[in-house]
Amino acid sequence: MNATVFTETQQTSTNNAPAVSKKEAASEQKSVKRNQFESFDAFKEFIRDSFINGSGVDPELFDACVEFAQDFEELDGGEWEAPIHSALGWEYKSGRNQANEPLYAAFLKNEDGSIWQAIVSIYDSDKDRPYRYFAPTDNGDRAFLPPVPYNFRLLIAKRYGISDVPGNGSFWEWLREQGIKIPLIITEGAKKALCGLSMGYALIALY
Repeated sequence: MNATVFTETQQTSTNNAPAVSKKEAASEQKSVKRNQFESFDAFKEFIRDSFINGSGVDPELFDACVEFAQDFEELDGGEWEAPIHSALGWEYKSGRNQANEPLYAAFLKNEDGSIWQAIVSIYDSDKDRPYRYFAPTDNGDRAFLPPVPYNFRLLIAKRYGISDVPGNGSFWEWLREQGIKIPLIITEGAKKALCGLSMGYALIALY
């Protein structure tokens, strides 16, 4: 995306509008840039650090729940796909200039493999951060039900004195069957939910 930022002299001489300060111009330039990351690896490192070191999510649980993707990926046979657009239900038009503005995403996956939410490398000027959250189109008010590896199932079961915990199958179906034996905590945002699961609590997240 190309944009023009007028300097004080240019704007005053062009349309006599109030002058734009250097600080405002710099802020506008920053908001125009879509991707603040130098590389796909830099994006992955940033997201991983924000979950694990920033929010207390266990690395094993993070790896089970988060999948990374680029805007264009080559398939066997030389064909290409646009996984971010496909996952979020965004329209993709071939021929769009993406060369200078690569797009990266971290998909937050549900237990059934569906995408609950994506963290995309699009600058959020409202919150001054280098990413934005997007839910798949028409996803509704679905809860985040991530895959829960066996170690965390054991941790939750031990906390509430339950000895019989399955190593396979749906964790969330098993949790439902426990009824009031295991309190279900509802929170906002995937990081909080995964942090709670990491510590042996049963949390689900809403948007």
